[in-house]
Amino acid sequence: LLVTTIARLTSTTVIEEPCASGDLAPSMGPRLRSTRSEDERLSAVLRRFVERLPQRVTEILQCLQTGNSAELLRLVHQIKGAAGGYGFPQITEQASRTEALLKSQSPFDQVQREARALVELIRRVEGYPTEMSASAQVRRKILLAHTCPRIRELASLAADELSAELLLADDSQSARDLAIRHVPDGILLDANLGGENGFAIRRSLARHERTAGIPVMLITRGKFIRTEDCGLEEFDRIAHPADESEMRREINELLNRRSLRDTVRHRSRIDSLTGMPNELFLAARMPADLSAARRQGLPFSIYCLRLLSLASLGAAGSSGAADAVVKEIARILGKFFEGRTVARNGPDEFCAAEIGVDYPGAVERSEELRRVLAGVQLPDGGAVEVAIGVATATAQTASVTELLEEARASISAPAPPVAMAA
Repeated sequence: LLVTTIARLTSTTVIEEPCASGDLAPSMGPRLRSTRSEDERLSAVLRRFVERLPQRVTEILQCLQTGNSAELLRLVHQIKGAAGGYGFPQITEQASRTEALLKSQSPFDQVQREARALVELIRRVEGYPTEMSASAQVRRKILLAHTCPRIRELASLAADELSAELLLADDSQSARDLAIRHVPDGILLDANLGGENGFAIRRSLARHERTAGIPVMLITRGKFIRTEDCGLEEFDRIAHPADESEMRREINELLNRRSLRDTVRHRSRIDSLTGMPNELFLAARMPADLSAARRQGLPFSIYCLRLLSLASLGAAGSSGAADAVVKEIARILGKFFEGRTVARNGPDEFCAAEIGVDYPGAVERSEELRRVLAGVQLPDGGAVEVAIGVATATAQTASVTELLEEARASISAPAPPVAMAA
């Protein structure tokens, strides 16, 4: 276990494609050729599929770096389906293994191993680029915001031992700027940086969406018993390393907390019953979808699906039957909205979003979904009752929350075609 932990903490992470060294380096194995490469009708689309693979690899590696397992699950699921259709069954098989670990909320280091194996297979695809400048490789990053020459020397020596990149900040403003720009794996922060309270700096970082989850080590002159007494976050720590060995141990512990945070974040964004993303993922993802749609000048529609049969099953004491129904609904929704945002948003509610679908199209899609769900049966043989509401963003739509409420309200609305109470 110790060897595994050290290997994880000292491994390099590639966030751009491709890399030339490290455990994410391109495989030296034989090239993978599509089983459909002789089909002239598919030559153009197969070529485009291969051309997009480096971007897919970049996205996977970024998810591994940031611990964004919900987005990783979406990417892996897409690759699993597409690779098989384009004649790469090995990639589909490896993607399936990775997806299974994500859905079962396995430890994040296991997910990382399988995801890296998937990346290695993808890089072996015939036609995949094999070289790029070494500047594409980025090591683990540590931000040191401290002006003491001795502390800087200790941190530099420790970072070299850990094969990590050390970023240096001289004051609070540069510390914030570097943290937001680079999103390091950990931050070493002087408790009194240039006369400014380091704990206040930490609290400001916690309020920014890009730096909120980064673990911080406050370097102090005195000892503190509890980080909560100082207003720090769950994975922060306070230390005063006296030599290189102690600094290395402290940085190791900080990075270990980052790995723990990634695992906690992974599990917190996955619904334990269905294995699909949950409301936390939805809250983070949908605003990004809406912003992307507006940048591209495309319509953006939200679906809100409510299961009306669960209450009766629960009242009858059939919790196992209710769980089975929810799992089947989740499976169908995952397939129906494949490649799009979909999540379980509560015990009896699922939500999905689609970019490029306008209001009439969303109404049509919701009716199609209703027909698909009609095949799901209750234990007594009856059909599952569902109600679906839709809403499409307009120029006046202020937020995704407002759009979700509009979709929910449309479920019981009597007049418009979005009122689809079962």
